[in-house]
This record gives sequence, structure tokens and C-alpha cells, in this order.
Amino acid sequence: MMVSVVIPTRDRRDRLLATLDALDAQRLAPGVEAEVVVCDNGSRDGTAIAVARRPRGALPVTLVSRPDGGASHARNAALEVAGGDIALLLGDDMVPARDDLLDAHARLHAERPEDGYAVLGRIAWARPTDFMRWTERAGLQFSFDDLQAGPVDPARHLYSSHASLKLGVLRAAGFDERFPFLGEDIELGIRLGRQGLTLDYRPELLVHHHHQQDLEAFAGRMQAIGAASRRLCEVHPRDAPAELTRPSAKWALYPVAARVGRALLRAGARGRTRDRAWTAIVMRAYARGWKGQS
Repeated sequence: MMVSVVIPTRDRRDRLLATLDALDAQRLAPGVEAEVVVCDNGSRDGTAIAVARRPRGALPVTLVSRPDGGASHARNAALEVAGGDIALLLGDDMVPARDDLLDAHARLHAERPEDGYAVLGRIAWARPTDFMRWTERAGLQFSFDDLQAGPVDPARHLYSSHASLKLGVLRAAGFDERFPFLGEDIELGIRLGRQGLTLDYRPELLVHHHHQQDLEAFAGRMQAIGAASRRLCEVHPRDAPAELTRPSAKWALYPVAARVGRALLRAGARGRTRDRAWTAIVMRAYARGWKGQS
């Protein structure tokens, strides 16, 4: 069985190279092969040159370019040239916690060869701050804390940062390029869920997420998520997950709540008060994105 690791990247040269080095350390059982397909999505930091000049490692690396669009465009371009039986979707900052991650994904798919079987692995921050831990508790980055091992809803949990699917199924479905940066994996999960996809959550399959986040960066992300969520609810009005919060009367309070929250943080708020301040600020950003505000 061949595993194609599919990685989109943009302006993350050093982080990508570290991830490729980590993938080279993977152990593969007899009968299991692996390749890495990287799509450079318009990097300006010398990513393509660095990958091309990188000494050949244990896993062959194919580099393709899709300078326009976003991560969904890049993944589609990578899927077109991938040659494996299964596609393992990873972010360029996702490092396996153990040296048998690829082998474990391959084994699970060998045991369940049907097209409608997919695997969701776990993701954890590599160097979490208090704020980053809060994003996990709040379910704003990923929602692993509430998941039990076994089948989970693809529309809610098909995270393209660590999931494996049959390559033919994924290539045929493709990522919807109307969602260039965020929401594309939820949209894909909605469509594949309608087709009966079984998404098997395996928490023992862990990658460490090497990406530091602070409040301001995350608020910007939440604004983009708000815009993507509105589009998802427009494209799939009946199937969009309930977590994609729609406008309500309390949204009028977010601007004031966010200002109060920032004042509390400047005053040194801790504990639940700090959590509420963070919530107000990021939900204000989400609401701005939903409303199309800059």
C-alpha cells in the first residue's frame, strides 16, 4: 500500500523543511510505501528553491506549484499528481509524535479497504500558551476534547490538517475552491458525509502542531472563519454544522463586550474572567467576518 502525504504550504519554508525531515524518520512495515507531495501556494520566501535543493531523504518528495488561490487550490493540485492508494492530509506544521504514524494510517486502511472509510488523527499544540490551551477547550481551533474514539461526524470533524482518505475518493470529490483558506474541509466533510463516509477517530495517531498563536492573530483567523461560515451556511443551508454560529440579537453586544474584554486583559484578568474576555474578542471578530466587515 502506498501512502501519499499531501501538504499545502505558503511562506513557511523552515517549518516545512522541519516537517519533511520528521516524515523522513518514519518507519514503514514491509509492503507499505510512502511519498510526500508538497504544493507551493505562491510562497515568496524561497520555499520552492529550498525544497528542490533539499538532499534526498527516505521519502520521495514531489513539489508542485499553484501560486493562485489558497490551501484548497493547493491540495487539489497535489492530489492530481499523487500516486498512492490513500492520501494523508497534513499541514506543513504538523509533526508526527511517533515514528509509525504513516504505517498506522496504512494499516487501518488495509483493514478497511472500502472507499467510504477514512481516518481522523489527533492534533495537539507543540508548545501551548495559556491562550492556545483555551482555544482547544473552547473548541475554536479543533474539537478533540469532546471526541471519543470511533466514528465521528465528517461535517464537523474532517480536519484537513490530519486525516487520511482513499486517494480516488478524495480526488473525485476535490476541495471546493470557493473556500480557499478556511472552511474547505468542513465543506468536503458535508459532501462526503452525505455519501456515507465513515470517519474513524483514532486519538493514538497524534501530530504536534508547531504554530504559535496569540490573541490578535487568532482574532484575525476568527474573522476569516466568520466569512467562511456564512458561505458554508449559504451553500449548504440544511447540512452546515450547528457550531457555525448564525447572527442573533446578542451580536449587537459584541463590540462593547470586546472593548470591555480588552480593558480587563490590560488590567491583568485571570481565570474565568480572562476566558470571557478572550471569548468576547474572538466572537466580535467572527461576527465582523460573517457580516463582511473589514
